[in-house]
Amino acid sequence: LNSALMDGARLIVNEAKSIAPEDTGELKRNIRARSSKPFPGRTATVTIGVRKLSKKQLRKMSQKNPGASDPFYWRFLEFGTSKMRKRSFLRPAFERLKRDAIDAFKVKLAYRIAKAAR
Repeated sequence: LNSALMDGARLIVNEAKSIAPEDTGELKRNIRARSSKPFPGRTATVTIGVRKLSKKQLRKMSQKNPGASDPFYWRFLEFGTSKMRKRSFLRPAFERLKRDAIDAFKVKLAYRIAKAAR
């Protein structure tokens, strides 16, 4: 189930990366899909968003790439502020590819069910 969900989510992530504004590239590098494993009483889910960097991750990235920063500003771009119009990239990617993501999910799930049945 998780691999099928991630197949659909990857389509949306790739689209969001292609339309996200790029200054330093930090925002595009940190757009991710994250899955949660189901347990009794909970369904499997996939969350698509921008990864928040810990201080340790930020230090490690700064060593490799001086000037690297936490892409906390993604929410300002996605939703806008009182002084800046929004430049959404996550919502349009989802709206554009939600049907394709469902189709990818169905294909992968059918394949995995058939494989398990053999």
